[in-house]
Amino acid sequence: MSSAEAQRYLLEILMAASIIADRVRALSNARIEDDAGLPELKVAMEKLTTQDVTDTINRMLAADTSMLDDETSKIFVDVFGGGHIVDGKYVPLTNERIKKVMSLDPRTDDPLS
Repeated sequence: MSSAEAQRYLLEILMAASIIADRVRALSNARIEDDAGLPELKVAMEKLTTQDVTDTINRMLAADTSMLDDETSKIFVDVFGGGHIVDGKYVPLTNERIKKVMSLDPRTDDPLS
């Protein structure tokens, strides 16, 4: 796998994880028979929301803005409030916003607001 392909996969993982977090929050009040896996999911989400991961993604996107096609940019702006180009300059993702979006806590305010 090339470096560019691996970087694209990392962006896709971040986007997919934001969807998973949204669905887990939606299920928070549902009665689930076996929720034993949720603590492990929370640990996985915490690993994706470290400052180091955010910094790595920002470095990747700033160095190779070709990964930010129109669709990817729109998703990143809509979901994460960053990760796009404005007037030729990269607008970085913030770790605070990523943590908010990826929070599994149902008491978290709507992360997309």
